[in-house]
Amino acid sequence: MEQPTIFYALVFYLHLSGQGDVLNTQLAWAYVVLRIAHSLVQGTINRVTLRFLIFALSSLALVALCVRSGVALIA
Repeated sequence: MEQPTIFYALVFYLHLSGQGDVLNTQLAWAYVVLRIAHSLVQGTINRVTLRFLIFALSSLALVALCVRSGVALIA
């Protein structure tokens, strides 16, 4: 339940700090699309292994956004 909150804050920070480059934008959209896919799978076929795979991929996109923002903050 905390991931969307982290995502919103991170995207807001990335926008305000001027780090809205192409890769960050693609990672953000990948996160959104994967979360929608996760909800659709949960609401329809509800296969746990597929849901987990989609959730893990969305988590990786969020981690990549966090790492990229952290690296930009240090650099």
